[in-house]
Amino acid sequence: MSTAPERGGLADRLRFVEMADETGIPLNELVDLWTEDTAERFNAAAEALTAGDVSDAAREAHTAAGASGLCGAAALSDALREVEAMALAGHRREALQALSDARITFERVRGALKAHAP
Repeated sequence: MSTAPERGGLADRLRFVEMADETGIPLNELVDLWTEDTAERFNAAAEALTAGDVSDAAREAHTAAGASGLCGAAALSDALREVEAMALAGHRREALQALSDARITFERVRGALKAHAP
């Protein structure tokens, strides 16, 4: 019996597999691409929030949320939507806290995907 995350878990591994098939990109490479891009967007959002640029932070969170949702990481997508909402509302401190919480979810998703990627 597999312990890989499937539909409805922390990350929808099946969605990553489907995307790999659709794009022709090997699964481990697709996971790496998503991981690198998402990490960069977390860093950019944190820098923007620290600098007081809530608009740029919201844009980074929005982009990462969309990519995460598309890849099947619904919990992370939801957490990043919260960051986006806080930033758009001008609640910088709350957005920073939400971003910190979302980063924990990202690390959990990344770990689960890496553990089960071929």
